[in-house]
Amino acid sequence: MATSASRLCRRTAGDAEFRLPDHGRRLEDDPDLGAGRRAGQGDPTGLRARTFARLAAEHPSVPLVISQLGGLHWITAIELAKDRPNIYIELSTAPTILAVRLAVHELPTRTLFGSDAPYGDPVVARTVVERVTRPGELRDRVLGGTLEELLSRRGQGR
Repeated sequence: MATSASRLCRRTAGDAEFRLPDHGRRLEDDPDLGAGRRAGQGDPTGLRARTFARLAAEHPSVPLVISQLGGLHWITAIELAKDRPNIYIELSTAPTILAVRLAVHELPTRTLFGSDAPYGDPVVARTVVERVTRPGELRDRVLGGTLEELLSRRGQGR
């Protein structure tokens, strides 16, 4: 019998989370299908990031987050997000500081701080963001301003 933790991992990391919505539902109308959808380290081929790009094109008013900087496919994730203004990149578990630097440079208003705590270290993740940004508006956006903006939009029904 599987433990509740292993069931949770299968439920949150399984392919079912990334399937296209039923044709009878609009993505924009379903609060459970909005910014919580993600693609990250569990995406060995980059297919989930490309699926997100397709979803983003089909539902341009719904913000979608690619977590963990797209995992091993961080360049692909950044390139796809550049073409879709409703795709955001969350920075946890970045494989290299270059990946964070590039994401922040290419998507300054659509990068979100993340540390993957308790598995990642929030202090190290914050230090990486501080290393690739200067003090000011950009750093503030990455460290929370962009997320705050997204959450306030969601609360207003957008």
